[in-house]
Amino acid sequence: MALADICLRVRAQRRPTLLLRLVSQLREYLLAQLWEAANREHRRVPGLAEYLQMRRHTGGVRPSLTRTDLAYDGLPGAGRHRPGRRGGRAGDTVAAFLAARRAWLRATYDWSLRAARYA
Repeated sequence: MALADICLRVRAQRRPTLLLRLVSQLREYLLAQLWEAANREHRRVPGLAEYLQMRRHTGGVRPSLTRTDLAYDGLPGAGRHRPGRRGGRAGDTVAAFLAARRAWLRATYDWSLRAARYA
């Protein structure tokens, strides 16, 4: 129900590109959650490379950034251009890079804990 509500709110903003981006990112996130749950069920610890690849999706960073964009642009009086923001998409790229970097560092630490737990 909550996902349907989010989609309705995005659709009401008449921003189809963001809606498609959000839906595809949520799909990736939910599939990654299934991958993680299956690993836990079978007490399987994936290799570091596989874990780091999937951690980008299991962390939920991308859908969170899109929801932030939607919330910011959805505020009353908010325009398409944010004050003090230079370069448009460059700011998105930097934010995505920093979020991915943080997720990678956290994932490396988490993986070492899980590997030790099941060893």
